[in-house]
Amino acid sequence: MPRTNFHSETDGFAFVNDWAWDATETAILKGLITDALGVIEVILSPLIAVAEGPLLAAELGVPFIGPWLVAKTIEAENQAIVDGIVGAVTQAHYGLCGGMAFASLDYWHKNWVVPRGTGPKDQPQRTSPTGTALRDYIWNRLLQSIKDNVGTFLEWMAVLHFEGGPGETWLLDHTKNEVAKLKARIDNGTPVTVGLVGTTWNPMENHQVLIYGYQNNPNGTVSLFAYDNNFPDVETTYVMDFSGSMLVVNNNTPFGNGSGPMRGLFCTAYSPATPPRTIVLRTGMTVSPAITGIGAPVHLAMTVANIGYHTSPPMALVMAGDAGTAVQEAMPTTLAEGAARTLSGNLTFAGAANHKIGAIVTLRTAANAVVTKFLPAEGNTQTASGSVTIVPERLIDSVLSSTCDVTNVVGAKASYTVRTADMGAGLTFAWKVTGAAILSGAASQQVTVQLPNQEGASVTLSVTVTRPDGGVSSGSVTEQTITSMAAALERVMCEISHVMTKAPFQIDHGDPGPDVVRIVNPADIATLVTAATNLSNAVNAVAKVGVPVILGSTPRVGLTLTPVVLGPIATPVVTPILTPVLTPVQGR
Repeated sequence: MPRTNFHSETDGFAFVNDWAWDATETAILKGLITDALGVIEVILSPLIAVAEGPLLAAELGVPFIGPWLVAKTIEAENQAIVDGIVGAVTQAHYGLCGGMAFASLDYWHKNWVVPRGTGPKDQPQRTSPTGTALRDYIWNRLLQSIKDNVGTFLEWMAVLHFEGGPGETWLLDHTKNEVAKLKARIDNGTPVTVGLVGTTWNPMENHQVLIYGYQNNPNGTVSLFAYDNNFPDVETTYVMDFSGSMLVVNNNTPFGNGSGPMRGLFCTAYSPATPPRTIVLRTGMTVSPAITGIGAPVHLAMTVANIGYHTSPPMALVMAGDAGTAVQEAMPTTLAEGAARTLSGNLTFAGAANHKIGAIVTLRTAANAVVTKFLPAEGNTQTASGSVTIVPERLIDSVLSSTCDVTNVVGAKASYTVRTADMGAGLTFAWKVTGAAILSGAASQQVTVQLPNQEGASVTLSVTVTRPDGGVSSGSVTEQTITSMAAALERVMCEISHVMTKAPFQIDHGDPGPDVVRIVNPADIATLVTAATNLSNAVNAVAKVGVPVILGSTPRVGLTLTPVVLGPIATPVVTPILTPVLTPVQGR
């Protein structure tokens, strides 16, 4: 059962299609119809010639009828139908069905809240600015619907009323084609305005509605689901039966007023237009801060106003991000004409990213489905969307005097800095340290601490970085102190690893050809570096029990060089003897 997301009770008007036209409006409509009557001659002339020519020839007993006689017959037939249609259009209590169908579809295309009115009898009148704006808009959309489609209405009516012509069978075949077009558009998610043609002589007694869904029934009929502006807040169903010589339609609401049985349906020519705004952003959604950390509150606020016709439908204000829990009103409530209300609250985000945030309102259908509507700006500066950059935890680095420097040595003075490139300028800093004492820089980007004299002591540094707009991001790092002997070993192993990752140990000319020589496998470097940790731990363990460790000219732990032939030359390959793990302390 293909359906679009149009709902009569949220996207259609609450007031019924019942209007009083004044003499000026009636004259305008008569003029539009009269100007379009020429289409009748175009469509009927060939039909009349085919139908009347042989009949006249038989009556007069002659094999050929002169063109002048056929022309006179065509003229008479055309004039009779024109007179019948013009005579039927009188000043009366007509509707604005085409205008209401077009206007409701205009709001749907914008995805704006519809100024529905407060009930079936609450038609906008020209007695207030908002009433005038909506009444004039619906009127102008009616004129557009007639200008664009009156020719089709008159054509179908003329064929239907031409005695002896194809009449109802012609309308049946053409309606089949139009329903196929309608289905294709609904399959693409777009509701369709349609013209309904009855047996009336008065084109103003035909009808225009909006179809938003269909169903192919097992018995070959097709059900069309419609917003019929004669019956607001109700889903009208037209069951189209094409099995006979004329279209038969069963519908759950009456068709038209004096229109007679429905004999045809066609997709009307329609182009979207911009309707009067109703529920708008008076104060555009604000997002503060612009940059902050994971889990930190992001404050949102907006003010929404009703500048449209009469009280709004019940709606809930919502501000939602692309992740996390939305800030929203608990219950949908109406908003009186001219009134406004504000929504504010905090969002939090669990992941670092640039998160999008939008402001909307939600309405509910009779089936309690949630319908989302956009908020146009009241002026030129408000916006219903925003974003916030959520940055990851702060990274803390040791301040090193050289690449292989070691900072976490017992009793040492160590300096640390925090990375802030993703947080902008004008930052403030707050450092906290446990297990050591801050010597300087507690409120600066770089802090200096006095490490304890105990080997293996844990020192935790944490920092909070705050932006001028309140955005915050924090980070922490924990280190353990090591002896100076272990630190010396780490430096030596670090220096060895750096030497062995450069020429002549590593030679790479940028392509995988024969000129590439790798004496040391880079993966072995990690094993070598890993070994230093176990080595330094062992040294620390020995130091604790007071056993002296002598590092003489003959290394106790070393590297063996094994010659390996690579291409035409023999090159030594460095193979680590140790296989446990060690990491140099840098960039913590």
